[in-house]
Amino acid sequence: DFDEEFRIIWHDGSLKHIKGISKTINDMNGNPVKMTGANWDITELRSTELKLARSTESFAETFDNAAIGMALVSPDYRWIKVNKSLCNILGYSQDELLNMKTIDITHPDDIEKSNKSHINAYKGEKDTYQLEKRYFHK
Repeated sequence: DFDEEFRIIWHDGSLKHIKGISKTINDMNGNPVKMTGANWDITELRSTELKLARSTESFAETFDNAAIGMALVSPDYRWIKVNKSLCNILGYSQDELLNMKTIDITHPDDIEKSNKSHINAYKGEKDTYQLEKRYFHK
């Protein structure tokens, strides 16, 4: 049996990524009598995966090295990802923040407006939101 990916040079000189799968058919004695299979051109898939990897890497680099505090927050207000700037601003380590909810350190006067923006984003009413609010420093 065969399940592999490989590259070939096409007749026009372009490089193609191919996925090949085959199965050997044996007779009653276990001797191979034929092989059946198929090949697929997965060049576009590989190209898309490469673009996604580059984009993900670029986002992570930008996020991690931003001069401003940035975070990704879950629907239940848990920190998913925080950058160094946010940790420095708030005085918490990354591990400490990732084990808290944003509302744990939000000033009480800012919780309502924060919740409203957060809920609207997760309902799909807004793609993203930016909010200035007060947090308690450690």
